[in-house]
Formats: sequence, structure tokens, C-alpha cells
Amino acid sequence: MKIIRVRHGSQDQWAIMEGDNAHALEGDPYATASKGPLIGPLKDLKLLCPILPDNKIVIILENWRDKAGRAFPSFIIKNPHARINPGETVIYPNIAKRVFFETELGIVIGKKCKSLALAQARDHILGYTISNDMTNFEYSINIGESGHIFGKQFDTFSSVGPCIATGLDPLDLRMSGKINGEQFYETNSGEMLWNAYELVSWVSQVTTLYPGDVISCGAPKGAMDRQTYPGDQITLVIDGIGAMDFDVRAE
Repeated sequence: MKIIRVRHGSQDQWAIMEGDNAHALEGDPYATASKGPLIGPLKDLKLLCPILPDNKIVIILENWRDKAGRAFPSFIIKNPHARINPGETVIYPNIAKRVFFETELGIVIGKKCKSLALAQARDHILGYTISNDMTNFEYSINIGESGHIFGKQFDTFSSVGPCIATGLDPLDLRMSGKINGEQFYETNSGEMLWNAYELVSWVSQVTTLYPGDVISCGAPKGAMDRQTYPGDQITLVIDGIGAMDFDVRAE
């Protein structure tokens, strides 16, 4: 099942994606979702992030290279005001000098949870989405040594979508990134240092997770091979979930 949120006229609503169409979602999107009547073709609807504005996005740091003796990875909470809908425009900040986009696997929580054991994690996951965690690593001004953390918080530097896909195996999903239609990296979620279940358990030790919260699993290998510039179109792809495109323009 692919769960989405759409704007139909002036109304925002949950829906089920089936092919090129959207059907009304009946029941609780986090527990009892089922397909209802046809809303219309997706091309006639505005696709929204498949989470609510008050849901948090947890950004996992350094989950693809080397554990370097760490028991678990560190993480931050992405600025909720950085979030845009799939297909909207990314604004390249005027103080930014080295920007990258990151095709990240997003774990969508289905049940409120805190301090989960590893064996409990799977039962608290609703599904998976694509998370675009954009980052600027270099500035035209001096802001100190934590610039890459600050560089994740710019307006428009976050999005999730196009859907929440249920029933996927998070240990084996092909992921890729494209700039202007040219694929420049491809990897697999099985290469993550800490897998989806370990991350849900770990993050829940620190903070309560609520239905719709997203854990973004970190920048995959290859994501830093090519910078993003104003004028680019960036594309994030994860098999079984779909793709998101964004145009980038200067501030």
C-alpha cells in the first residue's frame, strides 16, 4: 500500500495511491487504512508530504561509512520549517557555497513508542518514505566549526515523500540520486551501519516517537560525489517507494 496526502481543491486529505490515481483513505492512516472511493488522477492533485506539520524528522548522522567505535550514531531534529512538499522549489541560500542533496531512507513510525527493545521495533513501523536531507557544508561567512549541522536547517532543505510505502524490506532497497537526469550514485539500504530496526530502537531510547514521525537514515555512499547548484533539477529514487524531483534556484 502507498499512503499519500493530497490537496484536492481547498482540502488536504489522506489518500491511497494506486497507479496514477488517488483514492480516499478510509480509517486511521497509521493503523486501519483502506482504499475508499476514487478522488481523481494524481496529475490533477497537489501532492503533499505524507506526514503532518507537527511530526518531527530525526536526522541520523554518519550511518554509512565507519562505526569508529560508536555504539550508536548521533542524531539531530531537522527544522520543521525547512520542510517543503514533493516537487516544490529548493532555494539555494545566498551564504551557501557547497550544497549537497541526500537520498535517505525515511522510517515512518506507526505507533507511539519510547525505549523500545530491538525486537519491538518492527511492530512500531508504519512504512518507509524518501527523505531529502539537504546540507550546506561551506559558507561565504565564518560561522564556526558546526556549519554542517547549521547547514541542514535552511528553509526548503527538507522534504519527505512521495508516499509512505508499507510492506517493504528496509534491509534491501536500491537507492539513487540524479542531477539533471544523470544518475551519479546508486547504493542499497543493506549497506547502512545501523539498520532500520536498530535505529528505531536507539532513537526511542532518547525521545518519544509518535505516529508519523520520520527517522531519516543518513546520507548514503555517493551522495557527496556531486554538488548541487542553482538551476539544477535533483531527483531522489528508492525502489518500492518512488521518486521525488525538485528544481533548485538561487535565493
